[in-house]
Amino acid sequence: MTWQALVAHTNVAVPEYYQGRFASSLTHCERAIGIYEPTLHHGFVRAMAGDQGVSALGFAAWNLLQLGRPDAALARAHEAVALARRLDHPFSLAYALFFETAVHLLRRDVAAQRERALEVGALSEVQGFPLWLGLGRVFHAAARVLPGDPAALPEIMDGLALAAETGFQGGPPQS
Repeated sequence: MTWQALVAHTNVAVPEYYQGRFASSLTHCERAIGIYEPTLHHGFVRAMAGDQGVSALGFAAWNLLQLGRPDAALARAHEAVALARRLDHPFSLAYALFFETAVHLLRRDVAAQRERALEVGALSEVQGFPLWLGLGRVFHAAARVLPGDPAALPEIMDGLALAAETGFQGGPPQS
């Protein structure tokens, strides 16, 4: 039963986040985090394409950020990365690093954003994860644009185009 409850909470939390229901989404994330046990639940990672604990921690971070709790958001993002590193699952690690990169962007910590984006990109290049590679490039280029380097703008578009090739719909406009 715990596996089904874990998946149910994460599967409700994600769309609620994108619908702007941050408090409710956070509640589902926290319930999933409370249920999650790496030794019991990480074995389902292949069926779910990523670790449910990493996903719950990452979306909890994003929800906390939207709810005006940037320090708590960063703590949850760090937990997601630490969990993914312990699990030694490259896709989950790329996912967790992406969550943390976005938290740094919204906290306006350009140096940390650049560092994590480079790590997302390097890991994704080696592992063959085009979505995370493209988004890592976007966030790395954005870390250059924010302090005033407009020459990095084409790199943002290139990264979005790479991500869009995977079916990701947040990329540049299609011609």
